[in-house]
Amino acid sequence: ARRKMYPKEQWMALKPVVQRLYIDENQTFTKVAEYLDQNHGFKPTKKQFLRRISEWGFEKNVKQDE
Repeated sequence: ARRKMYPKEQWMALKPVVQRLYIDENQTFTKVAEYLDQNHGFKPTKKQFLRRISEWGFEKNVKQDE
């Protein structure tokens, strides 16, 4: 089954949340995804998520093993 594609507006609405959790609090994708699912009914794949992060120009101090 193909994953749902989310409209840009939905991503934009969640951008501050993603920035706070993923960048400011340095949470993992898994934790951020759990939060988005529980609080916003939003379940992007890791690939969708990372593509959006790079589109937004978010930089994370990534450890190689993540």
